[in-house]
Amino acid sequence: MSKTKLLVFAFLVSLIAAFFFDNRVTADKVEQAHIDGLLKQTVSADYIEEQVQNALKTDDLDSAKSYLSLAESMNLSVSPNLIQQVEEQDTLLATGYRTTADFLTGAFTGDGDSTSSLAGSVFADFTVIGDIRDLSIEAKHYATDEPVDELVAGLSAVGLALSAGTVISWGTASMVTLPAKFSVSIVKYAAKTSRLTKQFRAYLSKTLSKSVSLDPIYKKVSDLRTADKWSLQGLKELEKVAKDNVHLDEIEKLSLSVSNIRTATGGTKGTLDLLGHVKSEKDLQNLEKFSAIYGTRSMVILKVLGKKALRVTKFSVKQFAKMFLMILSGLYSLLGLWFSRVFFGKIVSWMKGRQN
Repeated sequence: MSKTKLLVFAFLVSLIAAFFFDNRVTADKVEQAHIDGLLKQTVSADYIEEQVQNALKTDDLDSAKSYLSLAESMNLSVSPNLIQQVEEQDTLLATGYRTTADFLTGAFTGDGDSTSSLAGSVFADFTVIGDIRDLSIEAKHYATDEPVDELVAGLSAVGLALSAGTVISWGTASMVTLPAKFSVSIVKYAAKTSRLTKQFRAYLSKTLSKSVSLDPIYKKVSDLRTADKWSLQGLKELEKVAKDNVHLDEIEKLSLSVSNIRTATGGTKGTLDLLGHVKSEKDLQNLEKFSAIYGTRSMVILKVLGKKALRVTKFSVKQFAKMFLMILSGLYSLLGLWFSRVFFGKIVSWMKGRQN
């Protein structure tokens, strides 16, 4: 191939790549503009103030701050007195006084309906107490032929496997383990408090059934309870059994998505609420993309617009995929045309040589 042809070919490939990237950026801008347009039709300063007041009445400080963040991004003027109320409730003293009981409820039962109970539940899981508590409950149900919540049991086993050799030995969890552990704990809390959709719960249960062998873990829990060996050594043995019977590959992908959503939204409660909109692995991926774009506003945008917001994201992704296939097809056709021309020229030259 001559240098001229190589340069022409490289130019065509670069042109297609530039077109591809430019259209991906344009698709993102169109998606955001559409959602912004829907928000302007629905949201006003009065609406924001009403929602903030309702959130404060229920001690939902995360939602109150998210609505204020949305108002700021839309340049809506909110009452300074209302902003001050939110700031006052966000002080350490006010928060601690108001939420201690909920925190303890979450820590001891893994249940509740507030941000503080969620924090308590996550704290208990990080000390492995929460995971052991939930596994003990489900192991007892399993032994007595009562209904078993295998999703909660499976997530608890994953939590133990992720904690293996850190908390009980007074070690420090790795930077890789911490986000995964946090994510699994959030999902488990969502499962226990009936915040997951039926479809996503089924997906998680199917994934865990392939990744976790619960029978050996149930047996170890029962043995420890029967022998009353809840010592440090007994807990270490349970952690080892959990680690040996949990395969983390699929769980790590799931936990990474949940961790990215939490990082983008800046709040555990917001992540919990967002998970209530997920029905499939694809939904989770779309939600991860959506939260990366809208950050702390993600939760309230979904509350205001509902599934319409995610449908816009899905549409954008589908259009992008179609465009990519069209470009790929065009490039394939271009290459085919070039090769045909080259080989046809070779054949013609060969036939002329034969005639001579």
